[in-house]
Amino acid sequence: MSKIDEMDIKISEKSANIGYSVVVLLLGIWMIYELIILLVYMDVTQYNPIPTIICTSGMSAQFISNIYIKRKMTAGDEHKEPMNINDKLTIIFCVFWIIVNISEIVKMISKLF
Repeated sequence: MSKIDEMDIKISEKSANIGYSVVVLLLGIWMIYELIILLVYMDVTQYNPIPTIICTSGMSAQFISNIYIKRKMTAGDEHKEPMNINDKLTIIFCVFWIIVNISEIVKMISKLF
């Protein structure tokens, strides 16, 4: 019985991973399309920041939760490794994009009023 449960969990994880990858890929294509429109027409008013906000928010949440869960699972280990440079750069990159996303949201809200 537990083998079936483990198999179901692996299938669910794999399908969630594929679904997430497809969503990120489509948002990436949408971001590139918006960038091309911005560069071709040189008109900032036509730029749509929504795909960038969604994509970078989702990827930031995934990267930060991955680092957090990994650190939490190894918290009691004797041979706990210090945070490597990749994790530090990922956190810096994610914080940067969170700040950019907040500024884009503020700009969008300010256009409404």
